[in-house]
Amino acid sequence: MKKIIGILVVLLIICLYLIFIEKPEVIVKTETVIETVYDTIDNTKPQQIKKVYIKVPDTIIKNDTITKVIYKDKEVNEYKYTDTLKNGIIKSTILADNIYKRDISLKTTDTIINTEVIRTLNKSQLFIGGTMNLSKDLNALNPTLGLYYNRRNKFILGAGVGISNNQANVNVTFAIKL
Repeated sequence: MKKIIGILVVLLIICLYLIFIEKPEVIVKTETVIETVYDTIDNTKPQQIKKVYIKVPDTIIKNDTITKVIYKDKEVNEYKYTDTLKNGIIKSTILADNIYKRDISLKTTDTIINTEVIRTLNKSQLFIGGTMNLSKDLNALNPTLGLYYNRRNKFILGAGVGISNNQANVNVTFAIKL
């Protein structure tokens, strides 16, 4: 009887250890889609135009040789643009004497990641239960008390102690999922 109790205690400790160390396993399906976005704006108009001075290089040439580089102030127009596209805003500043036309053509890619949880595998479980055989006249025969360890719904391992013909016996159970 002491051996039987010892075996059950060892099985209980192993089952409890397996139950408390594991975490549920989640199966996830991840799909990455790269989408290309094209956007074109034709002949945009500036939001602001103002006169500014910039320094431009000017060279002094004598006898086909550059003798000196000087910087002169030159009055030019400063054009400020803000253009809204499908997936962003472009702000730009252009310094020039005159702009005849400004077209924007933009190609960008957006990455879309879809994550879907397909299923979650449950943690293992420990059950306590019993069995009892009944005779024809409904008398209880062979009562058994046992522990059943369910490993993530894959298999069941069980052990129990019972009495049969006034003698103690050990029952072992193993079942797999079909």
